[in-house]
Amino acid sequence: MQKSKYVLDAIFYIILIIFTLIYIQKNSQSVADDSYITYRYAQNFIAGDGLVFNVDEHYYGSTAMGFALFLGIITFIAHGIQSLFNIQVNVNIPYIAVVVSGFSVLLIAVCWYKIVKQHNFSIFTWIGSLAFGVYFITALYSSYSPGQETYTYFALLVFSSYLFVFSKKPIASGIVLASSVMTRPDAILFAIIFFSVLTFDFYVFNKGDNKKLKNIIMAAIAFGLIIFSWEVFLYFYFGSWIPGTMTAKKAQVLLGHWKMFNVKDTLSGLNERAFPGFLIVLCFVLGAVTLLTKQSLAKKDFPMGNASKGLLKLCIVWLLFGIGLIAAYASFRVTSWPWYEIPIYFSLLNALISGILILFFNRKIVIRKRIFSALFIIAAIFIAVPTGLKAYKYIDYWRKTPNINLHISSYDPIVDYLHKSEPKGTTIATAEPGALGYKLGPSYKVIDYLGLISPGVANAIIEGDKGFYFKKWKPIYIIISWLGRYTPQDLEWFKENYELVGEFTHPYWQHHLNRGVYLYKIK
Repeated sequence: MQKSKYVLDAIFYIILIIFTLIYIQKNSQSVADDSYITYRYAQNFIAGDGLVFNVDEHYYGSTAMGFALFLGIITFIAHGIQSLFNIQVNVNIPYIAVVVSGFSVLLIAVCWYKIVKQHNFSIFTWIGSLAFGVYFITALYSSYSPGQETYTYFALLVFSSYLFVFSKKPIASGIVLASSVMTRPDAILFAIIFFSVLTFDFYVFNKGDNKKLKNIIMAAIAFGLIIFSWEVFLYFYFGSWIPGTMTAKKAQVLLGHWKMFNVKDTLSGLNERAFPGFLIVLCFVLGAVTLLTKQSLAKKDFPMGNASKGLLKLCIVWLLFGIGLIAAYASFRVTSWPWYEIPIYFSLLNALISGILILFFNRKIVIRKRIFSALFIIAAIFIAVPTGLKAYKYIDYWRKTPNINLHISSYDPIVDYLHKSEPKGTTIATAEPGALGYKLGPSYKVIDYLGLISPGVANAIIEGDKGFYFKKWKPIYIIISWLGRYTPQDLEWFKENYELVGEFTHPYWQHHLNRGVYLYKIK
């Protein structure tokens, strides 16, 4: 029996690793332009210029500063190994970021597999774990924003909760949780919910169990010490506790060109882009779990097992985190981006999986109670069939369709021109600084006239000053691609000081604008 477990383990990991490698291959050229902002921070860090976007500005212009640091370290090590063994392979930061995303999604699947295996290992749970593992990797949301920090910070949240609840390693859990917050600050909401649920559980159901209280305190101390140190570093290095992108998001709202985040569209998108009936199934399962929990609390002869108690905590935490993210993004009145919807989906999916496992681990009780049995069967049908169809759909999509984002190469003609005409570097203003800045390199100062990575610009937009970046930096070049309130083509200072260099064409711009991108130079 033990040998067969090892064989099943090996098959499970081999299959999921194969899918992960396919994920990396298919998504290596589909990274979003905004992700390149983080990559340029990592690029300059490796070059020895510090954790900066422009070498002369210590500005907190990315919400993923910990991710930039992590990518920089991993890339530095990878390049060191290449030099040591004389390996001629082009390993760059964007590719490594996609690799990290792929293995982050894999980590989520592995954590759930280990939870299941720890409490109820059979051929049925193995098949279920494998199905969910394949779904995690092949789901549309997993390829929604590859190379972005969202998958990594979320995987660290899953790993942290696993370490605390099921592996009984509170200090390691606190460290991993802190790493998640460093990767993306949104994770602080999870930390608040996580520690609140654990504390509530202790005082209501486990008061007097000093070991449980000690574990909560140890995890909180490990988490708090790392986050405090990280915030002190951020403040002294960047002069700010929080990223400047928070102000830039307010400026984006005022400019009015982007769709606003709202609850209705988010829920509709979740139901449309996940398997059919996702939200309905979630309600079914959570309803059954609620009934089962009430029965467990009301009757001493109707206990929930230890596995179910741990899963119930996670179910509550993930549900609150998903709902909390929706409430937070809606209340902050931010513009809508794919990476906001990804963690909401995965949070609700984790709550759903927790609920399914609670029902499965209590299946004898569930079968005896007709209402539980009906809900369990309905949930199984609604999940198993659509999930399998979705998995097949995206496996087939992977097989037939290259996933390439032409946007990240759309400024390459301008990059080539500037490398030839300004080999020693220059200053250039643009609305999309990501891939352009990364490909230009550290000798070129890139100014973002939307304010994501340029200090003071977002505040100026809020105050109605559209010429702030010209007065402060007087950029040699200005790019005009998309037209909007933020582009300067109709402003007097622009007409007086800049002349057209030329129009640079690319298939991406021809498709979206039916023209090329305009490059202007100061007179």
